[in-house]
Amino acid sequence: MKEISAGGKKKFSYAKIWWIGFGFLGVQLAFTTYNAFLPLMYREFFESRALVGLLMGTDNLIGLLLIPIIGAWSDRINSPWGRRLPFIVIAIPIAALTHFAIPLVASILFLLIITEIVFTAAMHSYRGPVISLMPDHTPPEKRSVANGIINLMGGVGTLISFGVLALLYDIDPRMTFGIGSGVLTSFAASFLVLALFAGYVGTKIGKIPAMLWGLVILPVLFLLAIPVRDPWIISGIFVLGGLGWALVNVQAMPLIADFGGRDRVGFYIGLYYVFTMIGQMMGPFFLGLSMDIIGNKGMFIAGAAFFFLANVMLRTGQKKLGTDPLEMARQGQQFS
Repeated sequence: MKEISAGGKKKFSYAKIWWIGFGFLGVQLAFTTYNAFLPLMYREFFESRALVGLLMGTDNLIGLLLIPIIGAWSDRINSPWGRRLPFIVIAIPIAALTHFAIPLVASILFLLIITEIVFTAAMHSYRGPVISLMPDHTPPEKRSVANGIINLMGGVGTLISFGVLALLYDIDPRMTFGIGSGVLTSFAASFLVLALFAGYVGTKIGKIPAMLWGLVILPVLFLLAIPVRDPWIISGIFVLGGLGWALVNVQAMPLIADFGGRDRVGFYIGLYYVFTMIGQMMGPFFLGLSMDIIGNKGMFIAGAAFFFLANVMLRTGQKKLGTDPLEMARQGQQFS
């Protein structure tokens, strides 16, 4: 495998990136299975969807607290295994065991809640360091392509959960969660295919321009979808939406990593996940509220509005920054 010198200190290897991608595949597979089927288990105890949603929200709350702390901590660790691996080695077995245990304790509410909390804490302790491995082993100019590979693997994990493990749930929930522990959808499928292409685009035209293009494509597609009633046309729109989202999502984390320089990658990636999870906590409420007010089309209108707002904010940040984050990263500088 061809390796490329990064600043004379590190070498870039596609093989390493594929192995890191397998780690992210495990993250996505486990979380997709968890998010899809744990609410069904809670519904055995509670009729209220709001209460079930509140219990499921503990995932994002734990991530909000843990990921930036673990990320910053992993920047400062100096062990024979490196900075990130100690967290990964400890967290993966705990996450796998508790993921496997979820259906086994599903009939006892307090055990189910405790198992969920331990599982999400372990997963979020593992998530930040495994993603931080990518910028650790990748020069700034290669990070969009590398993150495209990692997102490709994450998409594989999501498709395995929806396309394979979901079919086993009605047979025996233990099979779904057990297989999910072992191997740690038109929109998802298109994102899977287009992730590598989006990484290539980001490398060629720059991360921020690629994100801005994605943030133009997405609101336009959402607005076009409002009058459509044919499910096949909607699916086609979402396939194109996968391209727009890939252009945004594949560039975002490498851009934040560039701001962190060499010494604060974990901390900056932690901040990235803080804002990601705040969005995940707030997004369903605002989309649901808009649908309550103006009907199902409210989902597309609100989605288009938020993507447009994101475009404006990114353009504003680009103008105020006045510095190329890629050049900063090459010089080992940090954004402040």
